[in-house]
Amino acid sequence: MFFNKLVSRKTSYFLYDTKRYNLNYKLHLKYKQWDYLKREMINYFNNNRKVNTDVDIEAKCWEKFKKKELIQANGYIPAIIWKYGIEERICIPHKLIDEYAFEEEDGHLSLLFSARLFRVHIHGKVVNCVVSHVEADPIEKHIYFLKFARVVENQITEINVPCSIIGLIGCPAYINGYHVQLAMNSIKCKVLGSNIPGPFQIDVSKLTYKEPYNSIKLKDLLYLLPDDGNVIFSEEYNLDETEIVWTYEPGKIMETPLPDDYVDPNFVNKRGKRIQLTYKDYWPKQ
Repeated sequence: MFFNKLVSRKTSYFLYDTKRYNLNYKLHLKYKQWDYLKREMINYFNNNRKVNTDVDIEAKCWEKFKKKELIQANGYIPAIIWKYGIEERICIPHKLIDEYAFEEEDGHLSLLFSARLFRVHIHGKVVNCVVSHVEADPIEKHIYFLKFARVVENQITEINVPCSIIGLIGCPAYINGYHVQLAMNSIKCKVLGSNIPGPFQIDVSKLTYKEPYNSIKLKDLLYLLPDDGNVIFSEEYNLDETEIVWTYEPGKIMETPLPDDYVDPNFVNKRGKRIQLTYKDYWPKQ
């Protein structure tokens, strides 16, 4: 009888034990892993916020009496380096430039292309410069001519730094169904020397909606500038009035139509004329 009680106690204890630990470990681990994954994602993005936009390219001299059409036919882009010194005529292979000029498969000329610091290696010397002028066909994705401006220490260079939005998934305005978009794709900045910043990543995770619309102004983005003071926003902007990001309810704000004589700069060829959007040499012109 004592043995039967002992067995029953052990059996009940065993059953109690199995019931106590009857847990779906797979679901439990999926639930717990988010805390670790979130912490890992935050650390990753905090450590990779700064994007290195410097580019090293090899170039050769533009031979005298050689037309640029012949240079283009040989797979090179004719270019000129000017400002703060004598003009240098150079040739750059197409394959070295196209990957930075047309980063997206179906996109136009990259906004970041003119905000990169190019280190041009030619005849054993290195010239720091930025792209100041581009002649290209955005439909065929072909660059005809480039003009570089030298970047010299203790001298100011004006560049357009592109902007992008981060934190959209956690944005209160976006969660409540309002539209969030950039009002300006790039911000003109003055840079001292070669301290060219990367693209501005604008955090909208705290942006809320207000009637008739709400915005993030340029004064709210001063934290994006380096602490050393080598980069400032252009004086042509009013920090208190210039809006960079908008949030609004679609359909409530009337759109302002473009003027009749407006010409989209993305569809102007190197001669200043409108690019035909239909297939060339087959379909009739528009």
